[in-house]
Amino acid sequence: MAKTEPAPNSKWTTPVMMKDCEIHCSSTCVALGPLFTDGDSKLIVAQGGHRGLNMKLKVFQGIEPHSDSSLADMPTAIVHFMNELSSIPSVAVAAGPSLLIYKNLKPFYKFTAPGNKANPTEEEVWSAAAGKEINSETFLYALRNISGQLSFSKMAPLSQTFLLSDPENRASIIDRYASKFAHSASITCISKITKSTAEVIDVLILGTEQCDLHLVDSQAFTIYSSLKMPAIPVTICAYGYFLVDYRIFVQTRDSLVFCVRKGELDNRAVIVSQSMITSMVLMNKLKKGKCQMMQKSIKKTSIFTSS
Repeated sequence: MAKTEPAPNSKWTTPVMMKDCEIHCSSTCVALGPLFTDGDSKLIVAQGGHRGLNMKLKVFQGIEPHSDSSLADMPTAIVHFMNELSSIPSVAVAAGPSLLIYKNLKPFYKFTAPGNKANPTEEEVWSAAAGKEINSETFLYALRNISGQLSFSKMAPLSQTFLLSDPENRASIIDRYASKFAHSASITCISKITKSTAEVIDVLILGTEQCDLHLVDSQAFTIYSSLKMPAIPVTICAYGYFLVDYRIFVQTRDSLVFCVRKGELDNRAVIVSQSMITSMVLMNKLKKGKCQMMQKSIKKTSIFTSS
């Protein structure tokens, strides 16, 4: 652990670098909040491990390891949320098309994001491969033709993986996954928003690779509403109350930021960045009800204010 001391009478906090924790994860897999009945906030990390090994949901008390739990799938994002007034908070871990819910660091529920219907020709080709009706070379040729007609980005994730895989691995992919083919929607980002002023229960917000934005009931795990975004969402920032009024700012993979107001999408981007946006955060210390949003790009940091 390395610690840097701030200058005397400085308003800045002291940064702490935890170098010996052996954590391998992206910034979207880190959260902070209470997990147990003690009410203390914990550092929560969904570790992706190394090449799919040692995947864990880790919790730190201060800078010391507190506890951990094994993860079955590679995490892409996590969020800490409340879904019961009389219970302890939960953690949602996004992994592929699934949202894995943990309570008290134990598996509690699994929610799967709905996917689009697969292209009939693509589905037929995978079915033929599963039934050994065609060999791997014919299967590859058929998928390449579909890619040229449909476009690669609109194909199912499994088809994309097959086309990008090494030749020596293609046969094993067919044997293992052909019978399980589905046009699943991998979750790219998650966030939350408080349901109402009367109860501190959160509504989950999910973004998927199929450009969908889902608002999910965190108690029944059903979808309140869905929106089709102009591009793939990668970061979500939200404020307000779901049953009153709210704003959801969605950053897409092509560095555009869109605003969703009470379930309606403004198709005009509120932020257009010439450089790649790496993160986005809402600043809540505002005047006259305005929200101040800061976007951080590779080259510069700018401030955007929206009413």
